[in-house]
Amino acid sequence: MLHRTYKTAKLLPQHLKIEMTPHKIQKHVIAKLPRQPLLTAPATQAIVSALTANGAQIRFVGGCVRDAVVNKKIKDIDFATTDSPDIVVELLKKANLKVLKTGIKHGTVIAVIDKTNFEITTLRIDRLTDGRHATVEFTDSWGLDAARRDFTINALSATPNGDIFDYFNGLEDLQNGIVRFVGSANIRVQEDYLRILRFFRFYSTYGHTKIDTKSFEACQKFAHKLASLSNERVRDELFQILSSKNPILALKMMRSAGVLAVIFPEAKQLKNLEVIVQIEKIMLANRGVGPDPLRRFFSLILGFELINVKRIAKKFVLSNNELRRLTAMHDAVMQLSTEEPQNCIKLSDEENPIVTADKIIISWSSDLIGNVKPSDTMKKKWFAIFDAAIRENQLSFPVNGEDALRLGVPEGPKIGTVLKTVKRWWKMGGCEADRDACLHYLKKLL
Repeated sequence: MLHRTYKTAKLLPQHLKIEMTPHKIQKHVIAKLPRQPLLTAPATQAIVSALTANGAQIRFVGGCVRDAVVNKKIKDIDFATTDSPDIVVELLKKANLKVLKTGIKHGTVIAVIDKTNFEITTLRIDRLTDGRHATVEFTDSWGLDAARRDFTINALSATPNGDIFDYFNGLEDLQNGIVRFVGSANIRVQEDYLRILRFFRFYSTYGHTKIDTKSFEACQKFAHKLASLSNERVRDELFQILSSKNPILALKMMRSAGVLAVIFPEAKQLKNLEVIVQIEKIMLANRGVGPDPLRRFFSLILGFELINVKRIAKKFVLSNNELRRLTAMHDAVMQLSTEEPQNCIKLSDEENPIVTADKIIISWSSDLIGNVKPSDTMKKKWFAIFDAAIRENQLSFPVNGEDALRLGVPEGPKIGTVLKTVKRWWKMGGCEADRDACLHYLKKLL
């Protein structure tokens, strides 16, 4: 038989004693959660059944509640429970569900159903924090658990039947487009300095009113502390900001707060990003090519020498594939000074449509800088280049390494070099040369 044990926090940290005053905690249900498919899906209900089998209280928490309220598509389902992590693991296993214990030290267990992860966290408070990590203590208080969260809009919780609990006026802030920290902004930021970047990320997505002064001032005050965070954590938040609906507004505010100077001092010109965002909207509407954070990232360092592009990529711990894309975009810009845009695309040996889109959009942005908006003539020009590039990438190059061997090219790297030259010639001709013509050109090379 399972026995629930609580480690209720009787001696609260001083800042929680100050913040958890009765008038700041609303304990009544104030709204109903809109129904969304993911919340009522069989996998979600299987988790609910497993976690409540021993009588525990569980609620949806965080982003899934926030996004359901604003009718935004839910990406992840997170639960909170009054049960300890050990009991959660036992309940999930009893229901024959896959369990991951990677975050169990901090009270988090992950259940996996059909490759979908469900994060389940025991109610807790952050007992000790150092700006990067927290020592947690379990509690049975939903209000205390809400008080440890970063923003009011993220402190919402909802029961499986849809009753929403709002302890810090998060629903009102969500409706009014206000992003602000729970309780003291200074304390919330000092608990985890990454919350500075999260503040600007959430404002770029949910904010549509004047920025909260106290929250902004706290971010500004502790901006220098971002230097103590790992580059990977900073990169992940930065790329989420760049993926947002309004990255330009967020970056302008980050620059004003001194945040960009700490995490990305090279990003001094935002005009290129504005142009890229404008082109992406056009391409999405007409060619189905959506926004891309890496492409937007490159726009912030457009004009840098390749050695500096690689240095910045290394600083943010970008992958080899991401570095290849950055290099391709850089090469496209460099080639524009000597080649027509069509040739810049044709000279690429990339078959990846994402790289092709990168080159088209980055090259187009160089054409658009200084213009108020792209003309219909300009749009037609770049649509034609894009369509031609996609068509060429879909065509099969008619010769291969065996052909080169038969014509006397020795085995080894020279085969790749020769074929690359032939392929460039083939693309420069619009991919119209057939196999015989390509073999004839290969013979001429030899």
